[in-house]
Parts: sequence; C-alpha cells; structure tokens
Amino acid sequence: NPRDTTPPPASALPTTIVPRQPIRPNFASGHPQLLQQMLPVRTVTGANGQLYAVVPTTAGATRQIVATGGQTSVPALITVPPQGTRATPPQQQQQQQQQQQQRLVQQLTAARAVAEDPLTCAHCGQTFTSVAASHVHKLKHNDDTYFCLECGKSFRSEPLATVHIVSHCGVDGIKTDLQCPLCTSAPYRTSSVIAFRRHMSEGPSVHPQHAKLTVRSPGCVLLFGSDKASADHQRQHREAPSSDGRCCIICGTGNMWTRPTASHLMLHGAMQWIMCRECGLCFTQLHQFHEHFRNAHVTQMPHQNGRSYSCTPCHQSQLFIAQSQIDAHVAEKHKVFGLKLKGNQTIEIDDEVKKRLGLL
Repeated sequence: NPRDTTPPPASALPTTIVPRQPIRPNFASGHPQLLQQMLPVRTVTGANGQLYAVVPTTAGATRQIVATGGQTSVPALITVPPQGTRATPPQQQQQQQQQQQQRLVQQLTAARAVAEDPLTCAHCGQTFTSVAASHVHKLKHNDDTYFCLECGKSFRSEPLATVHIVSHCGVDGIKTDLQCPLCTSAPYRTSSVIAFRRHMSEGPSVHPQHAKLTVRSPGCVLLFGSDKASADHQRQHREAPSSDGRCCIICGTGNMWTRPTASHLMLHGAMQWIMCRECGLCFTQLHQFHEHFRNAHVTQMPHQNGRSYSCTPCHQSQLFIAQSQIDAHVAEKHKVFGLKLKGNQTIEIDDEVKKRLGLL
C-alpha cells in the first residue's frame, strides 16, 4: 500500500522514530531528491517493504522521508535522532508544549494590558499622568501628522483631524470674514469663499485698486502680484491637483475636501501649533520650528563641496547637501500640527496670505 505509514522496525534504523509533519520531495528513478535543498541521503528498506530516504539535518539529527517504489507521494516525515541520543518521551513533549503555550499566553496578556492602558506607551513602556500626554508621546512612534490640542488624539489625514476638532466646539464656532487686502478706499468684505475668489480673480479693469494683480497662474482663476507667487501657486496645483481646478483662497492647495460636518476651509479657523515630533516643543511659526530642529536635531559634517547635514533622529542614514533639502526632510518626517478650535474663531486674510498672493 503506497499510503502505508507504518515505520520500519527499530533494528533497521539508528534509534527511536519520532513522527513529524510530512513534506513532498521529488523522486527520480527511485532516488530521493529534495525540492528545496540538495542533501546527502541514504536509503533503508523497512520490514514492510517501504523505501525510507534518511536525510541528515544541520543540527546532526536526521529526517526520514517515506516513499515506495519511487512514487512522489510522501505520507509521513520521520525524525531519527543521532546515535547515542534519545527521543523525548511523548509525555515530556506534551508538558514542554503546554509550558510554551502558557508562556506565550502570559506574554500576550501582558502586551494586551499595556496596549489597552491609555497611560502607558505600548512601544517603549513609558507611563504618563494624563491621557493627552500619552497620546502626544505616541507621535514619536507613529506617522500621524495632526493631533488635537484639546485631548491629544492624533490623526494621519487632515480631514479626520478637522472633523475631530470641530466636534469639540461645533460648526457654529467658526466664522468667515474675508476682506480684500487691496480695496481699501471702498472695502470689500464677504463671508462667502466663492464670492471672494471671484473678486480676487478680477483685475484692474474691474477694480482699479487691483493694479498689483497682473499675473495669472496657468490653470487657475486667481491673479497674483509677482511671477514667483504665480509659479509657487502653480506648483501647489501640481502637488495637490483638483478635479474642478478650485483651490483654497487661504493656502492655495487644490485639496478642497468637504465632509458632512467639516471642510478644508475650517482648518484655517483653528489655532495651529507646529510641534517637533522628537521632543514635543511647539511653535507658532514654521521658521521657528525649522530653526529649532536645525539646532537640536541636525548634525553638520564636512563635505567636499562645503557642509552636509544629517538628521540625528534618523540615525544619520542619509546626508543632505543643501539646507533646503534637510528642511524638506524635516517638514515631511518630523513636523506635526497641533489643532484646536475655540468659540468664534475667524477665517480671515492675514499677512501670510498676502505674501502668497505676491502682495507683500
């Protein structure tokens, strides 16, 4: 019977036979040959007439493969301990397996307890006195880009973060007050983003005080006060393309997402802090954050063309030749935005928007 798994008598083999999980080698012309690895083999014939291919392992033991008449079916895999050793008794094997399972259960239970404890970091085991501090600390171990300044919860995407912070105060806590920075003699003010975009796309032929708005960015209705501002805005459209060509009047991105309870524009009505992912320090201005990171977490080294920069938290795995390169790396990997909404937050045109439009 080719499926007969009865092992040969002990006299035909070195020592006791211990059953193991079967594998399937390839037998060509009656000679056993393993599929995955080529090992020296010897064959023995059991009393039941079956051909056994004994394959030595790297640990000194041997594995025995059952085959009959060169057939490829392998109903059993048998381990034969080396001469002078004994196979582990079945009862002792069972006890060892039970002990190993108990240790594994204990480890999993301990890991689950740490993961479920809001005051303990599951990555490094550090403990905290508040849940918010624990959430902010975990930003060192994850890739989230935004976190809530109210409760510390972090989020990977801008929409999720904005929806969350709006839930703390409600949609009614955000107001829009957009005033044209050029129309001073006859001020133009509106709460409608659509109306304000239309106004800022009209040149001096419509509004004489828009004489500075002379450059139009390709693919956008907005006008700008310089070629550089127009080129920068065009790059934003490429980085975050919009299906309908719309862009944010405040920051210029084409990622104008909307949700039932929030939208991209609401993000501009929030308090925004820039936090260093490595040490937790927060800054109100982007240049302050970059200056801090360069002084605290960047190593300068000599280079054939001058100086090179290495990011210390990244274990000096990459060298940057220009300061702009290290700044771009830091902004992508180590910058986190802290967001918070208070009652009566206002979305308005500030100096940063004026600079983006090329008016300052």
